Amino acid sequence: EDPRDLNNLGAVIRVLAARGGCALLVSGDCSPWHVRTIRSGAGLQWALPIAYTTVDLVFENRRESRAIACTDEGESMYTQESRVDDILFFGTEREGISSSLREACDRRVGIPMQKGVSSMNLATSVAAFVYGQGNLV
Repeated sequence: EDPRDLNNLGAVIRVLAARGGCALLVSGDCSPWHVRTIRSGAGLQWALPIAYTTVDLVFENRRESRAIACTDEGESMYTQESRVDDILFFGTEREGISSSLREACDRRVGIPMQKGVSSMNLATSVAAFVYGQGNLV
């Protein structure tokens, strides 16, 4: 939801391409096709489908897919099973996922962190989650 850093978005693309992600849906103004994003994504924008969208459109068209809010709250990702058709929502490091999106999701799943660590950046969170869920892709 609304990534802000072009380099971080590129790193997300790189992680999803490496993991075999199905697609990346981007909301907000940060472009996956900006030269900085392409550079930090190692040009892997062409390795998976990428689309601009809004959160509302995702919910209108999700059919049977579950919406999962990846947040600093919720059940541990290690105790939850994810399905290949789940839609994962990630937010920014500073603001996370909006409260309205958190409430709209079917589940809230958190990445366990050591006490005193308040957050991870977007790309790190995506990497931890998609590699921590063995059957995700």
